[in-house]
Amino acid sequence: EMSCVVCAANVERAALEVEGVAHASVNFAANTLTLDFDPNITDLLEVQKAIQAAGYDIVIDDNSVDEQQSEVNSYRRRRRQLIAAWALAIPVMAISMTPAGDSLLGKLICALLSACALVVAGGDFFRRAFAMLRKRTAGMDSLVALSTATAWAFSTVILICPDFFGATNVYFDSAVMIIAFVVTGNFLEARAKASTSSAIRDLMN
Repeated sequence: EMSCVVCAANVERAALEVEGVAHASVNFAANTLTLDFDPNITDLLEVQKAIQAAGYDIVIDDNSVDEQQSEVNSYRRRRRQLIAAWALAIPVMAISMTPAGDSLLGKLICALLSACALVVAGGDFFRRAFAMLRKRTAGMDSLVALSTATAWAFSTVILICPDFFGATNVYFDSAVMIIAFVVTGNFLEARAKASTSSAIRDLMN
């Protein structure tokens, strides 16, 4: 799924790399891709594979029922990620803001919970970031993955070897809160897009 205009550009680039595709245009607001290609050279399945290799996906069936189901599935997945993110972020913040956050046990609990948040709620960011890295591109997913991974890894090193950096502060709370806020934004965006798409379909019917 596209999360920024850079993602839209990456999708266009991936589609244009397919032999036989003459033109590709992404409408980020409508979440659609328009293609001009030679059916004697390539087909939509090949374009879909190229886009999937870049860390995204497309629905190639023009059936409106399938499109609606795809939107519903996307909304439900983002809702699950939202719940998981905040279910893990709240206890991490609660521990970090109390004296318990300075204890070894408190830091270990924060490390474990934040790691779960990065995997469960933030897994999509890392998957797309690695896919973009292979394509030598970057986007918002790259920034989220890099910032949260750096905060978590730095804090883990400090937890294991406190004298390595000459610091004692850990930033597990920062990593998990970044994931929680970005996932919240993505959820609100998905809900708004779903409402807009539904309204447009009602006007057309």
